[in-house]
Amino acid sequence: MLIAWLTLRRRTLGPILDANGWAVNGRVKINLPLGTALTERAVLPAGARRFLEDPYADAAASRRRAFWALVLLVAAAVGAARYLTHWPFGPPFWLR
Repeated sequence: MLIAWLTLRRRTLGPILDANGWAVNGRVKINLPLGTALTERAVLPAGARRFLEDPYADAAASRRRAFWALVLLVAAAVGAARYLTHWPFGPPFWLR
């Protein structure tokens, strides 16, 4: 961690790009204007539309996740129903 901190303290973009799998042939110094440009918030161009659906989403994983969520919900409902019918003073008023 100390080596990474010392390397990044030199304000070069090379180690960051190397960590992401990019090849850099020389040292790219980060000056104030370049640092500002790299950290600006991106703005959507005029007339562009944003799509929130992922075209590469794994549909089978979503179905499995929904199935297990449903199984967990049913198990919780059955457990709550069994607990509420064995109430110490009889069933609650909404189950009578």
